[in-house]
Amino acid sequence: MSQTVKDFISTYITNGTAVGIVEFDSRAYERAPIRVIKSEVDRNNLIASVPTSAGGGTNIGAGINKCREVCIL
Repeated sequence: MSQTVKDFISTYITNGTAVGIVEFDSRAYERAPIRVIKSEVDRNNLIASVPTSAGGGTNIGAGINKCREVCIL
């Protein structure tokens, strides 16, 4: 799954796009704050924030709530 996310970022996230990463298992965590991608360096920094392995549970509700929290700035 992480390779798919990395490929998606590389291929579809264009300059000028605002994006961040939230990870969740039994709780949710902000892996990368929302930022506007302005260069390949920004894109590679975002890719470096993609989790490389799955943790525990699948509390998607916590993940959605964290997304809402970080999007309301």
